[in-house]
Amino acid sequence: MHIFTIYDTIAERAGNLFMTNTMAEAERQFKDAIIHAQDGSLFKTHPESFELYKIGKFDPSIPTIQDPDTQLIMKGKDALSDIVSDTVNQADGN
Repeated sequence: MHIFTIYDTIAERAGNLFMTNTMAEAERQFKDAIIHAQDGSLFKTHPESFELYKIGKFDPSIPTIQDPDTQLIMKGKDALSDIVSDTVNQADGN
């Protein structure tokens, strides 16, 4: 399983850790958090301030964190761009 966190570039702090089986799942969760954020929330008002980072892997069979390597996966503004692009493509029938 991959371990991720969302980093707030203004607060200069990472949030709660979460795990997914694939990178695509984490990207989808991050995009969903941005697009479906509640009105008035920081995700909604300042999506450009957030970044998704992979910070390693977890092997639950031998409870060990492996491959600790911080890697930027996606920025909030890019998540919004992807969402807009996907919406346009769906409207065009692509």
